[in-house]
Amino acid sequence: MDTFKIRASAIGLIMTESRSKSEVLGETCKSYLKLWHRERTWNREKEIETKYMTKGIEEEESAIDLLSLEHGKAYFKNTRRFENEYITGNPDLIDKSGIIMDGENFVSCKKGYDTKCSYTWESFPFKSNKLDPKYDWQNTGYIDLTGADEWTTAYCLVNSPSHIIDDEKRRMAWRINCLDTEHSEQYKYEAKIIEKNHIYDLELFLKENPGYDLIWDLNDWTFDIPRNERLVKFTTYRSEEKIKAIYKRVEECRNWLKTL
Repeated sequence: MDTFKIRASAIGLIMTESRSKSEVLGETCKSYLKLWHRERTWNREKEIETKYMTKGIEEEESAIDLLSLEHGKAYFKNTRRFENEYITGNPDLIDKSGIIMDGENFVSCKKGYDTKCSYTWESFPFKSNKLDPKYDWQNTGYIDLTGADEWTTAYCLVNSPSHIIDDEKRRMAWRINCLDTEHSEQYKYEAKIIEKNHIYDLELFLKENPGYDLIWDLNDWTFDIPRNERLVKFTTYRSEEKIKAIYKRVEECRNWLKTL
């Protein structure tokens, strides 16, 4: 259990506080560690897939393109995995303008980005919102792994894949008990709402999904959202105190794992 390292994306789970004065680790942290322990001792993997995760994975490149267009520079998905004594992680984007290399070896960078694709406009944050603490911890993990001064979570509102839109339509048809979708006015009405809630750049959607049969008449479509309004960023700055807190918690997790 001395080999335990925390993934940057899961740091927020172990940094939760215990409600008991006699306990160091919170219940959320313990639950995570129990699953981590069984994954390794029983050689198992958790099967987690939701429609929200599916969109995030499939539209990651669209999010990167949106960020690139807004910043006026080309970003590319990072493929390098980082690791130190306590943390592991594979950050989305590293700003190459601040990278320091020693030959072919990465030394450090100035800043980077982690993209999040909101499922629909309803979950897309406002600029006045605060960054979710779990993403703030994730950013701190990436800062430590890369030697960066800052890391930004970029929320991107991009089109949903056509199969997700179709899945939402199927669920809706089942909910309203509609078998004849071609002639049901209620189905068409609600299908239009689904299309409007998942498409924000119609030209791009049709380019990526040629021949897709929209319920909306293209001449009536007036629902595109300006590109600059579909990106909201929250920046985490380097904190040695928070990094030391992560190291300390990882050590505490290693000690607790030995009791299982």
